[in-house]
Amino acid sequence: MTEADYSDFSWFWSLVVLIGLGLFLPIEQEIARRGAIAGARAVPVRSALPTVVLVAVVSAALALAITIAVARGTNTVVLCSALAATSAAYALQYVVKGELAAQLRVSEYAAVTAIEAVLRIALSAVFAVMGGGELVAFVAVIPVAAVLSAACGLALLTRARRAPAGSEHSTDGSQDTAQGFGTSVRHRVASSIVLQVLLNFAPIAAFVFEGGAGATPGLLLVLVSLARVPIFGYQSVQGALLPRLIALGQARGHRAYVVAARWTVAAAALLAMFWSAALLIGGALLIEVFFGTRYVVPSSTVALVAGAFAILLTAMVTSDALLAAGRHRSVSVSWFASLAVAVGCALALQDLTLRSVLPIAAGGLMFLTIGLIMLTRPERS
Repeated sequence: MTEADYSDFSWFWSLVVLIGLGLFLPIEQEIARRGAIAGARAVPVRSALPTVVLVAVVSAALALAITIAVARGTNTVVLCSALAATSAAYALQYVVKGELAAQLRVSEYAAVTAIEAVLRIALSAVFAVMGGGELVAFVAVIPVAAVLSAACGLALLTRARRAPAGSEHSTDGSQDTAQGFGTSVRHRVASSIVLQVLLNFAPIAAFVFEGGAGATPGLLLVLVSLARVPIFGYQSVQGALLPRLIALGQARGHRAYVVAARWTVAAAALLAMFWSAALLIGGALLIEVFFGTRYVVPSSTVALVAGAFAILLTAMVTSDALLAAGRHRSVSVSWFASLAVAVGCALALQDLTLRSVLPIAAGGLMFLTIGLIMLTRPERS
């Protein structure tokens, strides 16, 4: 791809992540949370269907509007088509993963995630070998991998449902209505979108502040892709964390939940620090191996990005631990406060790299401080 195409792909990928993890992940997590609380095998899909359809339509419309506004020439049609197809594929995939998580079927849940990752890599490699390394080929990989992995997950769910004939859902009628499900998801979507904005802040901010004319968005996307490796790993099991913490709290009490949540946050912090150190030592070499010699990033920038995403990963795990305890309103308010800090930081700074990366660290640190305080104090009723 040319530098212009790679710049387009950088914000296309940011939109894909924002759609999937910002809009559809709350649906998956709410299905999983309700299943864990009710002790049911899963929440009936019909309760989630109106919300899923609405989110799919809204996400596709927003993505298409942004694409039309910023895409370059002939890339507009390609990117619009890929984003619309991705929204439809995610509508199926995240519902399937939510039902698997609600049933605490971690291996099948992980299998769906792994299948999608393998398909992305395999299909991209096939296109590269066949000489089809153009923008259209790489953006097409995203919806194709999503829908094929969702089909595999759906097959697992269908097979499991046919076996235990006579099993019934023990659901709470007031919670499993379409209106109740939609209300719960709306509370979660706001904080989820803020988090995804922070996760993708660097390439988007660089694109905006640079006016879309330079290569900085692509350069930052390369480094951010490496810095986010632990986050991608966590996101692959993120939906399964909430039901586990909820089940532990119900079985052993609130104290056991708090202890487990603290250990989970501590483990995330250790993982983040380890990966940050690895990037500081071998980040330049990794960039050269995976992305070629034309992407040269100073060591100071590597350190800044690695530290920012280490903080953000720890904040993400803290957020999920609080959501497992039902602290939806507090989590949402805290993430919006973090976003305000990040935006203020970006506007106050002048250096392009600093104003693109440092706000991620500032926002993450803001939420982490508030979140850890909430985690050690019980919610007042």
